[in-house]
Amino acid sequence: MTSVLDRVPVLPVAETFGVAVREVVFDTVREARLDRRTPAPLADARAFAVGCAWDWHLSESDRSSLVLVVDELVGNALVHAVWPAGRLVLPVRLTLLGRHVCIEVRDFDARLPRWPGSQVWDLSVIDGPAGPDAEELVRGHGLGIVSALCDDLCALPEPGGKVMRATIPVGGGR
Repeated sequence: MTSVLDRVPVLPVAETFGVAVREVVFDTVREARLDRRTPAPLADARAFAVGCAWDWHLSESDRSSLVLVVDELVGNALVHAVWPAGRLVLPVRLTLLGRHVCIEVRDFDARLPRWPGSQVWDLSVIDGPAGPDAEELVRGHGLGIVSALCDDLCALPEPGGKVMRATIPVGGGR
């Protein structure tokens, strides 16, 4: 399924903060295509988020929230998603919508994550065992923390994988 934004004319790819960034014509929509082969794709994602936050004149607090959410969603895609052979690029889209920023991270794994308070759309593709193991007691809290910062956090299945979508308030938008 394609969105309206996928059909918007784009500017040529530019190198920003060491990340290939496809700038969409609208200043409020930015997209990065992170390459897993680079030495630090997670650092590239954080730099991309910081650059957008500066361009959009977000406060320090809002900038920190944006970077934390991008870090968690991209980190999860890099660490937990099953990557098909030949798939090396992770698309990340940030959209400034008035007093909110929408973060979208697409990966190629159809399994949907769980977190406290999550709504799972397709129970047949839930990731993880029914109960916690020793590692789950230490790990696995990132999306719960992220959901506390967000007005909305969801995992949406789409052909060939899923999109993790988070919406955070900015500029006193909560």
